[in-house]
Amino acid sequence: MSQTKQPHPIASATSLLAEFPAFATARAEAAPLAALRREAAARFAALGLPGRDREEWKYADLRPFAAAGWRPFAEQPAAPPAALADALAALPDLGGLRLVLVDGVYAPGLSRAGALPAGLAVSPLTAADPARLVAAGFGRLASPADAAFTALSAAWWQGGLFLAIAPEATLAAPIEIVHLATGAAAGRMLAPRLLVDAGRASSAVVVERFLSADGAAHFTNAVGELSLGEGAALAHQKILAENAAAWHIGAAHVRQAARSRYVSNEFVFGGAMSRRELHLTLAGRAASCELNALYLGAGEQRLDLRTRVRHAEADCQTREDGLIIVAQDAQKTDARQTNRNLLLSPDATAYSMPRLEIYADDVKCTHGSTTGQISDEQLFYLRTRGFAAEAARALLTVAFAREILAGIELAPLRQELTGALLARLPLPASARLEVEP
Repeated sequence: MSQTKQPHPIASATSLLAEFPAFATARAEAAPLAALRREAAARFAALGLPGRDREEWKYADLRPFAAAGWRPFAEQPAAPPAALADALAALPDLGGLRLVLVDGVYAPGLSRAGALPAGLAVSPLTAADPARLVAAGFGRLASPADAAFTALSAAWWQGGLFLAIAPEATLAAPIEIVHLATGAAAGRMLAPRLLVDAGRASSAVVVERFLSADGAAHFTNAVGELSLGEGAALAHQKILAENAAAWHIGAAHVRQAARSRYVSNEFVFGGAMSRRELHLTLAGRAASCELNALYLGAGEQRLDLRTRVRHAEADCQTREDGLIIVAQDAQKTDARQTNRNLLLSPDATAYSMPRLEIYADDVKCTHGSTTGQISDEQLFYLRTRGFAAEAARALLTVAFAREILAGIELAPLRQELTGALLARLPLPASARLEVEP
């Protein structure tokens, strides 16, 4: 007897689009942006939320996400409370611009923009020239064609930033972007966008933070689109430290021209569920990328990192963990995947899915993955030298993460991240552990 195949329990996502027609009409946007928004909404309606039957979502159970009943911000978020200034003041000073988005919308009163350095133009997306946005890749670098959450973001975004870096500009100080969710975002989806157009032979550092002002559950659907011109260099640091009830599903889509270099460092400490995706296209000869991540989970946290790098031209180089696609004409590709997991409790689990799809014949591609616990020999060595068990474990954990932390050239940021790592380790109040940042 034949059986009718039942739809996936979270395939339908009509509730997330119920208020969209009124929202889109009220925006009264320029034709190019309005068209992108409606196209994305239609695509999300067709895709629905992904299920675990899709390989890339195999280890991400979205049923609790669907049951939460998230609603997008269909109205403009309220003005940010003045008390947020205290939370921002507690962050370390990185010595450059600080651009703040509250509940997904740029907040100039909380930002520290001042006089922009030569060669940098900053604009809220809602105030930028629509033709200029489209020319820089807005809504196209991050295609909603086969990605439900990208389509959802493109349909519902309320605000974000456009950074235009002039050709040959070298920005000595970092550009810090703080995404801050307030209590008004409880039960809501925030969809902040970032568009970066790095001109030929330019150089810059962008630091993105995702924070929560209180413990309310919210959903951040963050999408970044970054275009690197010929010979451009961009370092992109991302710190996720949202509250324990937050969901974060974010993606960065990067297109690199010839001889450009993109370095990404992801640090994930917060959130009930955090998933970050990196999609890169090395579209020019001799482009290179380096993708690093440090995740520290606790309790019931689920942390997920997905990378997809497409080598479209010859002589490109990748250092990362995830999926690497080498096109037929991308000869002399040099790609290396490395993934190391340290399990700090008996019930912790880690899954690695390194993948190589190689269609060229003159390449050098390797991958490797290790998962394990702190060795008894290392622990014994430190215990015999006077370290308490908890302090010894903490020291070995920091040593494990040292390779990633050492790659952060900004000393205040490196010190902050080292401190955040130590703060999440189970050290007794009586223990003191000094670690050189």
